[in-house]
Amino acid sequence: MSEFGKRIDGPGGRRIMPRDPVSLPASIITIEHAYPVALLDVSPAGAKLRCEEPMRVGQDVWIRGAPVNTLAEIMWCNDGMCGIRFDAELSARDYEHLRQLGTWTLVTQLSPDEQQAADDWSNGVAR
Repeated sequence: MSEFGKRIDGPGGRRIMPRDPVSLPASIITIEHAYPVALLDVSPAGAKLRCEEPMRVGQDVWIRGAPVNTLAEIMWCNDGMCGIRFDAELSARDYEHLRQLGTWTLVTQLSPDEQQAADDWSNGVAR
């Protein structure tokens, strides 16, 4: 359950799992459209996203971005940000990979577009 954008799973309205700050490009895919988003923080159970397109609380979405490829539900939306809860928690391996990638991007201060270009280049997609 959520109230004013705060998870109230734990005591005092705090989420049970703390989130780690990241900066990674991803996509939200709905039945109607696909939207670019930026992952801003993440835990094995969910994430905070920057999304320019309006999302609806309770909306089911598909989140895609290395290594995340999972279904989720929009839990809150506010001023171009939204919180999602993954349908199934990320595996320890995927979570650690995502956390490391996101931390590296924060340290190097690459924008999500620059990070995507670097990922494409390192994966042989772009020259």
